[in-house]
Amino acid sequence: MHNFKWNWTWVLLIFTGLAGCNQSQSDHHTKNSSADSTQTQIADPGVKISLRTQKLEGIRVAHPDSGSYQQHLDAYGVVISPAGLVALQNQYVKATQLIRKYKAQLQVSHQEYKRQDALYRHNNTSQENYQTARSGWISDQADLTESQQALRSLVDSSRQFWGPVVTHWLKTNSNEIRRIIKQQAWIVRVTPAGPIPDHTSNLPETVSLGISKEQMFPGQFISRSPRLDPRFQQVGYYYLVNDSTVDLNPGMNLIVNLPAGKLYPAIMIPDSAVVWWQGEPWIYIRHAPDQFDRYSLTGAANSGNQWYVTSAIIPIHHNDNLVVSGVQFLLEKELQAGIPTVSVGESDGDND
Repeated sequence: MHNFKWNWTWVLLIFTGLAGCNQSQSDHHTKNSSADSTQTQIADPGVKISLRTQKLEGIRVAHPDSGSYQQHLDAYGVVISPAGLVALQNQYVKATQLIRKYKAQLQVSHQEYKRQDALYRHNNTSQENYQTARSGWISDQADLTESQQALRSLVDSSRQFWGPVVTHWLKTNSNEIRRIIKQQAWIVRVTPAGPIPDHTSNLPETVSLGISKEQMFPGQFISRSPRLDPRFQQVGYYYLVNDSTVDLNPGMNLIVNLPAGKLYPAIMIPDSAVVWWQGEPWIYIRHAPDQFDRYSLTGAANSGNQWYVTSAIIPIHHNDNLVVSGVQFLLEKELQAGIPTVSVGESDGDND
């Protein structure tokens, strides 16, 4: 009886071991399946376009250029109203006109004082005339000093709000300030959402700003804003949008593409290769003479008319055949045929 129990114990142990082994293999298979689901899934058969149609529709391919991609910071952009600059310029013009006026008056009153002083020394004029001339000269000196101090205070206030560059534009009545006042150019305050990385000494000279992802335009660095952005209590930076064709309004919030990090190798995609669908940017790659597949550029960085793609976003290489002309025609053909798109990322996990 004892031996009978002992044998059943061994059977139980063996059975448990086999079950654990099967479970381990099942888990291993599940993990592999999960890992496989993150790989790029290419639609089959893809978009097939004959060589003759490609030629007729102007479909051209090219090898994309290799370059570098810089990490980007989340940032907020807002169009600054020029009303404050208009008022400031009017005050500056009036202050400088007043200074010129008092300088001219001082020159005249000083000459009159010197003349009356010489006459009074030789008893050729009355003391009243001499004192009147002297009082007029002293009064003009005080007026000039006061007007000069008022102008200095005005310039200091401008520097405290607009910074040294915009203040210099104001003082010199530069082309930039004239365009801003006419609303042919705009100042945009760019505020990073968080602190600037330690390895970044300065923000870029040019950033990409936009009303939407489809409408981006460059902004040129002006200077650091002397005051914190009141909305986020963060340091802001002024950029100039010097393009009269851009339809902006004071207070408008803008998309900001703010590179301020380390450089990584990337593939550069020209804007001509991008087609927009359902609010997202896409590209086509020709994998065979007559076969094209579409990839999403979601997550890629955009700067002006260039997109930067890393292998983590799209498995694209510099020797791939990127469609640079005719992408709209390919999209229309694909949608007409109802062909599934190329998807990059995790599957939905629905295997029922």
